[in-house]
Amino acid sequence: MISLEGLQFYGKHGLHEQERVLGNTFIIDVTLGLDFWKAAKHDSIHHTIDYEQVYAIIKQENNQSCKLLEHLGYRIIIQLFKVFSQMECVAIDIRKQTPPISGICQSAKVSIRLTKSEFLSRQEIEKT
Repeated sequence: MISLEGLQFYGKHGLHEQERVLGNTFIIDVTLGLDFWKAAKHDSIHHTIDYEQVYAIIKQENNQSCKLLEHLGYRIIIQLFKVFSQMECVAIDIRKQTPPISGICQSAKVSIRLTKSEFLSRQEIEKT
């Protein structure tokens, strides 16, 4: 497993229009499952996943406003599976700091976990 934790972005995501105008801070943790034995053995980036590419994908998707954190997570996961064919599973947590609710709340979090086989079967379902 490879994890990037505490990636911090400013984004304009939220159900309420004002959230998409003002923006907020989002914290993203992502864990990618793959067999990186060859990378470990040969000390080669060619047999693993480049952290910079993962960060760039997440940043690019974060720059596109949406209403739901679930949708943001979905878009990130789709791109990760498209770019990294060796990836077997992915887990992502997206936290919105101080969400606009009528009470004290440090953050709201969405967690998505998906295996490659689940991803492929859902892609087939979406085609029909």
